Amino acid sequence: MAVNCSRIPIRGLLAILFLAAAGPAIALDPSLRLSQYVLDNWQIPDGLPQSSAQAIARTPDGYLWVATQEGLARFNGAEFTLFDKNNTEALSGNELDQIVEDHDGSIWMRGLLGDVFAYMTATASTAQHSAS
Repeated sequence: MAVNCSRIPIRGLLAILFLAAAGPAIALDPSLRLSQYVLDNWQIPDGLPQSSAQAIARTPDGYLWVATQEGLARFNGAEFTLFDKNNTEALSGNELDQIVEDHDGSIWMRGLLGDVFAYMTATASTAQHSAS
């Protein structure tokens, strides 16, 4: 079986170019000990509506948004605020499986049934679009 030697240098050159074009890697600060980093694990007793998250997003205003099958939780660094079908009119169900933030800072969620919901952080209003 013959090996095409001309392909090996090209692959190596492409690998080197790819690594050179890549930006700096995000890593832990080497000047800190591992014990100086904090790991928090939030569960239902801490205010999450469910212990497993389907999606997580962080907005420029500092909130951490967690989509679960029991609703949407917003974390301000100290406590969770729950948005579900009982307290948020636009939510027809609690089961959320995707969450993203757009360029305006609005949070977009998708329910398991295909409904799309928006939470506009600047105005704290909600909107709904049904998949049907």
